[in-house]
Amino acid sequence: MTEPSLTRVQKRQQATRERIFRIAIEFFLNKGMDETTVAEISEAADIGKGTFFSYFPTKESIVVYLGQILTISMLESARVARAQGSNIQAILEAFFKPSLHWHQSNRALSRYVMLAATRNLAAMHDKGWNLDELFTSLVAFLREGQEKGEFSTDFQAEDAALLIYGTYFTSLHRWHIADNSTDLDQIFFNGLKLVYRGLYK
Repeated sequence: MTEPSLTRVQKRQQATRERIFRIAIEFFLNKGMDETTVAEISEAADIGKGTFFSYFPTKESIVVYLGQILTISMLESARVARAQGSNIQAILEAFFKPSLHWHQSNRALSRYVMLAATRNLAAMHDKGWNLDELFTSLVAFLREGQEKGEFSTDFQAEDAALLIYGTYFTSLHRWHIADNSTDLDQIFFNGLKLVYRGLYK
């Protein structure tokens, strides 16, 4: 089914949201979230404070928006892999690749986002952070793998999803404390291979 085209107003709104997001992230990187004011972001984006709040209810919502963008990319990557007839293991790997690529390509911003999310985890959940969606997607993939006979049924999908979920975030943390030559994909997929050993019959 073809997605409907955006109207001129919707395109303008999307452009405004992206401009606010980009400018806010630059401020966060240079000054930190706590020290950055909505007034500063609004002035730099050439909008009123009221306009800012119509797009982002809080400063934390800026980081939430990034998480939502990444989640959409991850789900779309998994959808494409599924459409190509990939098995569940390949779909799982495709699911993580857009996020891994983004973090690898935006190391400084990635570090900031990880710190901000950790520091304000409760607030992020309240404001629509995407971590629950990531976890439920993993559970769904694993259950499908069990139903198709690709994975063993000797484990609970939620338990395996927790291991993969933890491997993902631990890999990000390990990558950030490693030197710049370390490859994030390698860290994550090496860990994922160990998890796979417990998934197969």
